[in-house]
Amino acid sequence: MLLVVGVPTVGFLLKKNPLQETETPEQFPPKVDSTSPTLTSRYRPPPTGVLYDLTFDSPEHNVGYPPSVGGSYSQASSIRDGKPTVQSSLFVLKNQPLVFGDPHGDENNQKYDQIEFNIGSKADHYFVSFDVLVGNPSGELKIFFDTPTIQILSFKLDQHIVISQVNNSGHLISKEIGSYDTTVVYKLLVKIDIRNNLWLIKIDNKLIHKGDFFAKSNDIHTIRFSHGNFLERTKGIVGVDNIRIVAN
Repeated sequence: MLLVVGVPTVGFLLKKNPLQETETPEQFPPKVDSTSPTLTSRYRPPPTGVLYDLTFDSPEHNVGYPPSVGGSYSQASSIRDGKPTVQSSLFVLKNQPLVFGDPHGDENNQKYDQIEFNIGSKADHYFVSFDVLVGNPSGELKIFFDTPTIQILSFKLDQHIVISQVNNSGHLISKEIGSYDTTVVYKLLVKIDIRNNLWLIKIDNKLIHKGDFFAKSNDIHTIRFSHGNFLERTKGIVGVDNIRIVAN
């Protein structure tokens, strides 16, 4: 395969600041009410357009255990690899996030942790939002958009944010789009326009990337959140929370 590496843009370090509410497109339905006294999310139908809405809260998800999967829109479709675990908090990421990796940094316990969301809605637009904390410089998070050609958004070990894409010619394109701080929780919003082959990536409501999105099948088949590298054990930990995926 011919490797074409895009010219890196100058990354910027996002400053520490209080979390701001991520810009929510008008197409987003209201936030799911998880406090209903009569219905749990397992039985309540999702709002229109919402494919997934995960907070990893109890009682549906339990601290110290892998997240519940496959039962409702408030659960991931499956755990593909490893043993991601719900924790009460991860440093400054509070309110029961999902944690990838070993909090104690024991290399022998490292797994290739990955959760998967089945998509395939044949929608014109997809919106993916989540909170993330890459807990130390040896942590790493990758979000795979399988179309089935892979588009990847990565929080790399060197604290750079990078996109990697296989374009329509089969070439791999890589581009640095920013940097991150391991002590800060960031709010991510990814907007994908399938019809116009475009995606926008925002962090804390700041646009850090706008460019081509190569959906070979004109759809997204699956979205995967992954910690580490399949071929190399990755020390460090990553926390994610409030994962929301909307089709429209």
